[in-house]
Amino acid sequence: VIRLATAAVKAERIVKQVVPATSTSTTQDFIVDQSSLSGLIMVVTQWMEVITVSDSICTILGINMVDILGSNLCDYIHPCDHNVIQTAFNNQSDQQQQPIQLAVRMKTLLSEKGRVINMRHADYKVVTIH
Repeated sequence: VIRLATAAVKAERIVKQVVPATSTSTTQDFIVDQSSLSGLIMVVTQWMEVITVSDSICTILGINMVDILGSNLCDYIHPCDHNVIQTAFNNQSDQQQQPIQLAVRMKTLLSEKGRVINMRHADYKVVTIH
């Protein structure tokens, strides 16, 4: 419960930074609108902590939203890709906001037949990060 509450507070702060105070949009409008996009939206801190994620993570990777919120993104990325993503995040914090594009392997709990499997037996699926 504390992990989820902390992630919600951090997400609220980021939305307030992104949506200007003079805008007529509310935080709730912003969060609802992201579900209409056809991909996976994930907001991650510079320390690799997942603070918000779209509902589509369940259909794309088979991971429940509640399970990933507040946890470290590296827990869901293939060990060989940890260095790649950490380097990209470190370069982002050192420079101005430059667009990045990476392909990393993330755990998927969906089997080839569409069944949900245990985390210990998870496969990996290539996900492109923009």
